[in-house]
Amino acid sequence: MDVGARPLHRWTECQLGDRSCEFFPVMRMDETGRQPRVPATLSYELSALLHPLDLKRCDILESHRIEHLLIRGGNKPVNLFLHQNMAVIRQDAADIRWRYFPGFYKRLEKRVLKKASSVYCVREEAVTRYKTENPSLSDKFKFQSTWMDPEIFYPVEEFERIALRERLGGELGIPADKKWLVAVGRLDYQKAPLLMVRALAKAISSRPDVHLIWIGEGVLRDNMLKEISASGLVDNVTLAGLLDPEQVADINRAADIFVMSSAYEGMPIALIEAMACGLPVVTTDVGEVRRLVSSGINGEICPADDAGELALALIRCIDSCQQYRGGASIETASRYTPKCVLGPVYANYRRLVSQEKASDR
Repeated sequence: MDVGARPLHRWTECQLGDRSCEFFPVMRMDETGRQPRVPATLSYELSALLHPLDLKRCDILESHRIEHLLIRGGNKPVNLFLHQNMAVIRQDAADIRWRYFPGFYKRLEKRVLKKASSVYCVREEAVTRYKTENPSLSDKFKFQSTWMDPEIFYPVEEFERIALRERLGGELGIPADKKWLVAVGRLDYQKAPLLMVRALAKAISSRPDVHLIWIGEGVLRDNMLKEISASGLVDNVTLAGLLDPEQVADINRAADIFVMSSAYEGMPIALIEAMACGLPVVTTDVGEVRRLVSSGINGEICPADDAGELALALIRCIDSCQQYRGGASIETASRYTPKCVLGPVYANYRRLVSQEKASDR
């Protein structure tokens, strides 16, 4: 965030495409993604309490965490978006701090669900679970797919792709004749980057020409560097750090395969963005990836938490890269644009605002 242009605790006007909006930043996050001692959500709430917003300015309150709705809402319509099936906090692989207090989370969640006007989940199994556990609220729960921005993530002609590889290869120090694997995500336990390195170490004995580019930062960066060194992959892995969306899109367009080693997911946006650029995908079988990836058509799906299976899937995809690339991935991603998936959400917003105004009258 540009702190100069968007100072903390002040309303400023921002431009999103051809539209303007008002923005009120409450706090700054550590860009390295390192987990703070005080949970970020708690820091946010404390800062928001010290610098309260005037909710009269808004027609609808939208939140992407239950914690933000515990003390907010009032008489305003409330829409809650859940980016994960929160039953995951009871799994050993979860790195969400609520895993230490699952029962307490459950009680808080029930309170918020009653307050919400609508609850959108990016996991269909989460919708089913919430409806089963809360039958009196079942009409509130809706499946909502994620989406990508087609103005940023799109394919290019082969000659443009070659030029991109030459330019980015020079900037990143990667030979253009290598097979470029790209991963996008935080370096944390959910994304399982250490599993990716172990799988790469197994695959490289058969395909020494591969190079992994990991875009993102996080708490496991130092562990990642140690694993790369111990596996003898210093010349085969580039940690690119945090990049803006346009840079991510360029690397996607230049790469050969998108890879995802996650232990759990919702409906990963980075995967859709890569497919929109024409990339085939190798992914663990998590979240809603089966909506997007079909093994043998536009990529390969393998079991989670298995470096050997991930390595085999990588090799299969590398061997069939030209066959998988392009059409099938692009066509699938084209169904997940804002225009395609957000119509029902906007219609619900208009309905809620109309009901609110009628109630005021």
